[in-house]
Amino acid sequence: MSERPLTPAERLLFELSRAAPSRARVEAACREGGPGAFMDLQHHAMRHGIQGLVLHSLSRLQRDGVWPESREATDEALTRLRRQTLFWDMEQDRVLTGLGRAGFDPLVLKGGALRRGIFAPVERAMGDLDILVRPDEVSGVLTSLAGLGYRSEYTDRARGEFLEHHHHDRVAHPAGFMVEVHWGLTRPYEAIRLDPERFLRRSIVLEAEGSPPIRVPRMEDTLVHTVSQSEQDAVRGLRRLIDLDRLASLPDLDWDDVRTHADTVGLRGSLCVTLRLAQLCLGTEAPEDLARGRGLTPASRRAIAAMHPVRRLLEEPERGEAADFHLFRLWCARPDHRDHWLRTCLVGSGDPLHWVWLGEEDPEVEDERTTGLGFLLKLALYQSILSLANLRTRIRQSDDGGPGFWPSADAPDAHPTIQDDP
Repeated sequence: MSERPLTPAERLLFELSRAAPSRARVEAACREGGPGAFMDLQHHAMRHGIQGLVLHSLSRLQRDGVWPESREATDEALTRLRRQTLFWDMEQDRVLTGLGRAGFDPLVLKGGALRRGIFAPVERAMGDLDILVRPDEVSGVLTSLAGLGYRSEYTDRARGEFLEHHHHDRVAHPAGFMVEVHWGLTRPYEAIRLDPERFLRRSIVLEAEGSPPIRVPRMEDTLVHTVSQSEQDAVRGLRRLIDLDRLASLPDLDWDDVRTHADTVGLRGSLCVTLRLAQLCLGTEAPEDLARGRGLTPASRRAIAAMHPVRRLLEEPERGEAADFHLFRLWCARPDHRDHWLRTCLVGSGDPLHWVWLGEEDPEVEDERTTGLGFLLKLALYQSILSLANLRTRIRQSDDGGPGFWPSADAPDAHPTIQDDP
């Protein structure tokens, strides 16, 4: 994967995703991008699920005369998104009110929680409502949701397997909204395991005019959960980095609590990588020790940098990228978790629910995608290619700095794809 400079539309994507975009940088990218920049920006924003945030940010600048030729298209798209947002809000309130009447008080996770206080509703898309309940409440909650018109797309056999091998069940309404009922926050066989009881015990209540109060995780726990979700995606989602940026900016955030939690569950490396990415792409104010990757070994920092995290964040994953996905996660992992995954992979223990995700009815169908000695050899070959490419780059640069991802003493925020103010 090459580390080419950002296109004008990619620069606009990052800039308009910031909490306080620079008018000068937006105007410069618009001039350079020309007539096609708006469509390119829309494509990137839709793929990352942040169209509402990007267009809402752009619309505020357009009131001051920035990029006037795109204002009509921006307003049209925002009108459509606001109608969608109203439906999400009404359905979330209907579901939570219905569950409350049935005696349940679920913890609202992810987008449903962040849209209260952190983001304006149109800025944070949510295709489904994620709620956390205790294991003994799952059956009752699902029955109550069925009474509200929600049905599962999975077979009874698959849903039975979820209770042992998964951490949530998902039900859908014919109108298009979905609810994920969590009894856990991470899959039971993963090395990284978040404790749902911690989230429930430390939860807080948020109130908003015109809507019922909702229970959400403490913000420090939400930040760690965001990092966990990003780690499970091998840090390929810009939306989660934006969530991280806004959470990191909260004035009362307890970073010692975040560090301790991340260390306990084995997310310190992923916390460093995601915060550094957010710092580079969004200007996130991150603690120096985390942004410098302290908690990762020098070998891990070099390997992660060689995979060009900014560029891979923007590139669409292609078929056959399993090696990149797993290798990035391995280098972010704690050493004992990495060893555990490699041993498990070597003996051929794959995802016990692979047959569900493949749409099969037989659990006995083999999962040959990412297990066994052959796949480990593929990972080793891919790592060798990356290492040779990294070595070639360092020789051409004739310095010892390596790839420009981690900060250096003389250029803490420099990166080859990120441009300074014009």
